[in-house]
Amino acid sequence: MSPLYRKISMVSILILLSGSTWHAFAQVTNATLSGHVEDERGAAIPAAIVTSTNLDKNQTWTVTSDEQGRYSFLYLPAGPYQLKVEQTGFRQLHRAIDSHGRPGAQCAH
Repeated sequence: MSPLYRKISMVSILILLSGSTWHAFAQVTNATLSGHVEDERGAAIPAAIVTSTNLDKNQTWTVTSDEQGRYSFLYLPAGPYQLKVEQTGFRQLHRAIDSHGRPGAQCAH
C-alpha cells in the first residue's frame, strides 16, 4: 500500500467519522416547557406543584412555581406530555401538550 493511498484512506475515514458524529448531534431533540400559574383573576399562584409526564416514555418531572407563579422544564425529550398543576385550595389542572417533531420546541402555557 503506497503512502499516498494510506493518507487518502485516513482522510476519508476521518471525514466519515466526523460526518457520523454531526448526524448524531443533529438527531437530538428536546423541548422547553415553561409558563406561569395564575388564578381566574390573573393573580400569580406561588409554590404550585407542576408535573410534566412524557406519555411516550412514561417519564415524570416535577417543579415548583416561583413567587410570580413561573415554572420551567428544560431539555425535555420531545413528545406528547400531560401537564398537571396542583396547589392547596385550588382544583387540579390537567393539560395535554405535544412538542413531537419540533426540535428545540418552546411550549409556553
